[in-house]
Amino acid sequence: MSGSGTGTPAGATTTIISLADAKAALSITDTTDDTLLTRLITECSALFAEHWPLPTVPAVTETRTLHTTGRTVFLPWASAVTAVTDLDEVAIDFDTVPGERSTDPIRWLHIHTREGYVHVTGTFGLAAYPAYVTAAAIETVKVWYKRAQVGGPGSENSYVGRVEAIPKAALDFMAPLQIVRV
Repeated sequence: MSGSGTGTPAGATTTIISLADAKAALSITDTTDDTLLTRLITECSALFAEHWPLPTVPAVTETRTLHTTGRTVFLPWASAVTAVTDLDEVAIDFDTVPGERSTDPIRWLHIHTREGYVHVTGTFGLAAYPAYVTAAAIETVKVWYKRAQVGGPGSENSYVGRVEAIPKAALDFMAPLQIVRV
């Protein structure tokens, strides 16, 4: 998927949690470690965005260029679709297919055209990250912060900002977004 339009570009990263969220989870009231925590939050947010299909936050209305597979388009985190056109801006008939629950965003778009690329105009993303995503980010930052404290300030091994370093509890929170890689 590629994104274009007036909103946050596809793949852009915002922090999943705030400094205040992290400090509250760690019961920190002073500003001594704010720089470290801010770095951990930023690294965690970027790692999550790289590893999981996170929604755009906040939601944006924009036109995205998406690839069709046959007559189907996967719509990650779309809450409304107002228009679908081919690359020459010719309108294409479409039907939306919601997720499994009534509260789920639109998951698929059935279109009446051939395989290729289409422009989809709609609202993509959410007002805020789902609770399970913020819980996973908080858990990750907490563990990384504690590793930094044990390793000492500036220690190269104080925490590891890699997928392998995401704590199991955080991975369990993120289970709804797991992508099976073959």
